[in-house]
Amino acid sequence: MKTKAIALLLLVSSPFCFAENKTVENETKIEQVKELELVDEIKVRVNGVNITKQFLEKPQAVMGGQGLSLEAAINNELLFQRASERKLLATTAEVNKQIINLKINNGIAHLSDEELEKELLEEGLSFAEYKGQMGRFIAIERLKGAEFNERVVVTSQDIKDYFNKNQSWSEEKYLLKICELQDDSVDENGILIKKDNLKWDDLGWIKKDDLSSSMSFVSNMKKSQICKPVKIGDSYQLVEVVDRSEKFLKSLDDRYNEIEMFLQEEKRAKFGVEFEKELRADASIVYLT
Repeated sequence: MKTKAIALLLLVSSPFCFAENKTVENETKIEQVKELELVDEIKVRVNGVNITKQFLEKPQAVMGGQGLSLEAAINNELLFQRASERKLLATTAEVNKQIINLKINNGIAHLSDEELEKELLEEGLSFAEYKGQMGRFIAIERLKGAEFNERVVVTSQDIKDYFNKNQSWSEEKYLLKICELQDDSVDENGILIKKDNLKWDDLGWIKKDDLSSSMSFVSNMKKSQICKPVKIGDSYQLVEVVDRSEKFLKSLDDRYNEIEMFLQEEKRAKFGVEFEKELRADASIVYLT
């Protein structure tokens, strides 16, 4: 069962501990107080919030169970503080729903919260801490999405400029059917002598570059053409080109959505770095050890 708990830790991918509405917020504060009492080693203070050595060493569910580096902890604390200012915190219901979905996706939906906590404790994480980290992750990702949507725009001109500088061609491909012939269907010269009861299999669309050397002749066939019996491997086969799509330069309309998504992801990555720099520039960050 331990491996399933580890899988649950690996399923989300980003930052650390959280404060959602009053209930989870209180739970998080209690955990932070306990950490301070046990460790007494504050590594850095971020806008008045202490980040301790024990906190950095705590396994983070959204980072595959690894601990946080000091700089990552600072960035995530700043992001969470801004999410709190913008009232983007996750509710208890949202966190519980997310955990239920993760249980289902990992095949452990039958586990009670108590059973799950037992598994998590083996990894060094309490269920309250796990919920806190999950809620914090939701809040930070919500903040990033809101800030990005408000401040970063991919215009139609951006898309056109990218299209003009990065042309793309469609690949030549063929819609194929194949029929493996019985030995008595072909004479000693490879001529088809029995045309009854042929059983065809659909191969679907095959790109030209994916054709094996023994099937390279397909590129010279026309639509609806069936080749003469050809020996492929140990048997004779018939190949039909049901349809074919020629290589052509893709239009802007063909690629518009694809380019828009690509540019959004590219700008999102750059924005994430710049946004963290902005937060750091306006923050009080005091290194204590």
